Amino acid sequence: MVSSPQLTRDLRAALSAGELSVAFQPPLAEEAEFLDEMDAHVFARAAAQLVQWRAEGHLLSLAVNASPAHFSSDYAHAVLARLDELDLDPAVVTIEITEAPSPQLRPPMLAAIQSLHAVGVAISVDDYAAGDTTVAMLEAIPIDEVKIDRSLTQRTDAAADDAIAAVVESSGDHGWRVVAEGIETIADLERSRARGCHRGQGYLWGFPLSAGEMDTRLARV
Repeated sequence: MVSSPQLTRDLRAALSAGELSVAFQPPLAEEAEFLDEMDAHVFARAAAQLVQWRAEGHLLSLAVNASPAHFSSDYAHAVLARLDELDLDPAVVTIEITEAPSPQLRPPMLAAIQSLHAVGVAISVDDYAAGDTTVAMLEAIPIDEVKIDRSLTQRTDAAADDAIAAVVESSGDHGWRVVAEGIETIADLERSRARGCHRGQGYLWGFPLSAGEMDTRLARV
């Protein structure tokens, strides 16, 4: 087994050399305190790829995760600068703020969300119900989407129904999209539809793909 310090050094070396693929999930970056740099790098790479696909006639959009622990004006400025550099419409971009650990409404974080939202970048709270975030906390943030964690969507009990119903009800008042994560079967999809979720995400539609694999799939469209 490779040690955590070694993995951290490897991640930082790959990031510095531009060798990190956006298909990989960086598990140690937050502990190593360079997740802000990682988030900006991933967004820059993914946005450039999106521009290429859209130029080829594939009118795709992009959703990229960002950690709440390092979500700041610096990250927002990096995103806005990259959008300007690529001449990419902010309306086709969503920034997903991971819910675990819970988004803290620190002034710098709220300012960053507001600056992105102001130019048309959609803001999503990812993995809702994986942490301590409440519906009332969601209502205090200028967001466009809530993605409900599979730990809740996979449940079939009445308490899960009620928890999801509270999000769906608030979505009507605030204009949020509600996305059910962890959709792996037709039964999962039908259950989420019955609960009022607007969209679904999960392995039912396919596994994560590298850019090259996505190219191959798009060529068949």
